[in-house]
Amino acid sequence: MTSQFRFAFHNRFGSFPHFLPKESQAFRVQFSQLVLADHYAESFAAAILVAKELGLKNTEIATALEKHFQLPPGRASLIAGKNHSWILDSSYNASSMFSMVELAKGLPLKKTARRYALLGDMREFGEETEWFHKKLARIANEGFDLIVLVGPAMAKYCYPILRKKSATEIILASDCFAAAEEFQHILQKDDLLLVKGSQNTLFLEEAVKILMDKPKQAKQLLCRQDNFWLQQKAQFFHRRIR
Repeated sequence: MTSQFRFAFHNRFGSFPHFLPKESQAFRVQFSQLVLADHYAESFAAAILVAKELGLKNTEIATALEKHFQLPPGRASLIAGKNHSWILDSSYNASSMFSMVELAKGLPLKKTARRYALLGDMREFGEETEWFHKKLARIANEGFDLIVLVGPAMAKYCYPILRKKSATEIILASDCFAAAEEFQHILQKDDLLLVKGSQNTLFLEEAVKILMDKPKQAKQLLCRQDNFWLQQKAQFFHRRIR
């Protein structure tokens, strides 16, 4: 499972002809450890145009992007899960929640694979909190085999709608550890689990830590794993966090 972007050069408006040499051909850029939404293509396209202006070849541009582009942990990271499953870890925050849910719904999976979501509150929306969570319920209404929700806003606004209108199994978990329990014994080969939510008091990355194939890599792969955050989480959950 990878992110792949295809770029083609064309002269739609007749401007910037220096970006459009005759020898240019469409080429692909592929990221093996990230699953990126379509809007990243615009940023890559801008970088590619600058590189073309500087005289770089398509192969050089693609290689440089694939080698050097990276996001901090917890942003659209693709992590190996238990039993050869996959975790799409976007647990850093709830930004772009809608696009990540749509992305997870649309990713091609093997016929035997199942699609899961662990979703936490979208914080900091103030008076619009209700609207955002109800819209999420409409977006996530179908396309998943199981959705586990965490957080008071999810419980108040999203959970009732999904329980009433969705054929998907919906579970409301008390915290990230209870949420991980729901997936721990059902993840199978090629299954996909999207993890997405706000940070404070939710800390869904701790669910990812439980469900990932190699928890010893948590400090390198997951967000909020330094001593400060581990102490904050230990105090909040009243349990040791490592």
